Amino acid sequence: MSLGEHSMHDHPTSCMHGCSPNKQAFRQVQHIVASLLVCFQVMRRYHIQNRDDYKKYNKIVGMVTKLTNVLKQLDPKDAVRIELTDQLLEK
Repeated sequence: MSLGEHSMHDHPTSCMHGCSPNKQAFRQVQHIVASLLVCFQVMRRYHIQNRDDYKKYNKIVGMVTKLTNVLKQLDPKDAVRIELTDQLLEK
């Protein structure tokens, strides 16, 4: 590499896509705004009063999603799958 050539990895403040620091900061802000928007929409829809309750709700949703994915991988006639699915649907 000559003195005039630089790769995107030469500049410590650029992101992995070679973005300028301003573009990288803008993408981070966009992500934060999108996350907050989803948070407020869910809070409004389900009448959740504070963000701590939203965080708990979101954690439960993630755990239920993981559980359903594991149950889907089991044989539909498996007794354990049937029992756990019934228990999950009762809640």
